[in-house]
Amino acid sequence: MPRIRLDIAYNGTDFHGWADQPDQRTVQGDLTSALQLITQQDIQLTVAGRTDAGVHATRQVAHFDLPDNVGFLQRTQCEQFVDADTVAKGIDAPATSILTQDVTGIGAQDETHQLFQLEQYAFARRINSVLASRGVTDIVVTAASVVSPQFDARFGALYRKYCYRIGDTFATWQPTRTDIFRGKFPLPLDVELMNRAAQVFVGEHDFLAFAKPREGASTVREIFTFSVYRAPGPPVEKPPLHTDDTKTFYCSLPDGSACVEPTVHLGEQNARHLVAPKIHPDTSGHIECWVQGDAFCHSQVRFMVGALIDVGRGLRDIEWVVQTLAARQRTPKVQLAPACGLTLEQVAYPETVSALAEQSKRAKRVRTLPAGR
Repeated sequence: MPRIRLDIAYNGTDFHGWADQPDQRTVQGDLTSALQLITQQDIQLTVAGRTDAGVHATRQVAHFDLPDNVGFLQRTQCEQFVDADTVAKGIDAPATSILTQDVTGIGAQDETHQLFQLEQYAFARRINSVLASRGVTDIVVTAASVVSPQFDARFGALYRKYCYRIGDTFATWQPTRTDIFRGKFPLPLDVELMNRAAQVFVGEHDFLAFAKPREGASTVREIFTFSVYRAPGPPVEKPPLHTDDTKTFYCSLPDGSACVEPTVHLGEQNARHLVAPKIHPDTSGHIECWVQGDAFCHSQVRFMVGALIDVGRGLRDIEWVVQTLAARQRTPKVQLAPACGLTLEQVAYPETVSALAEQSKRAKRVRTLPAGR
């Protein structure tokens, strides 16, 4: 039974999350419907991360299985291209005849391999065509590939990486971007303080205070890295220098705006001793919060970012974050950041099937903290 991996990008604005829901538009629902039309089979998608309503993704990963008789090439025809321990990524897995072409009699290895590669691309193209024909323009299947039966999009992942983007000034409110949360703050956020507070989350902790726990599920997770910084602002063209008997000296502030030094006569001896204007902190770029962890609880990233926003506004201090995490209790004091600023940016998997099997086994265990923590 062939297993197919899909790499997916979507704008989550108009979706009620990933997971299928009755009478609601979801990413899983739109994709499943398109796949069932193409394959004429009942499709069950397994996904790396079930994103909430309004959350985006650039590199979501899902897999599904198909019966052997759905127009697939015989496995033996392509075994010469497959290393049994290096097919986790689906690059040189057994070929599929998604287009149900008659390939009987192909003997040349290069022709078979080329057909295999073309068919994977053609399958992704066909899914996107069906989606587009239904008016679905906010989902794109960026790749489709045949993978090892041991591949598991959910439990096989080594880590997930998310980015939460915040526009904390009018200069960062970009109408063309739907993946940036427009925060109506009285002052720009203190990014340096937010980054210091983010380090509290790094390591293995019980994140009950920063998650919506699912019944019977553990809230112990490990955060590998968490960084908060301000992205560069848009470039601004500098105005030309004056060329008359006086000169106005221009400079560029970090936010891209122009500042003007005092106008002086070129003949003045002290012209070269002009005092540079005071440069204010750069607030022209939006804030990016990048977090990487082995897995995340429901809404965990948004709760953590909500806490960091309060720190950046001066409403909370870092010690409050430390104490709240250690308390392991749900509290209304932890704010949930809006979904629109969150994007799933990457899901990584082991390189080999043997490592993939070990990772899946580890991910399925019930996680607890060591005694005394």
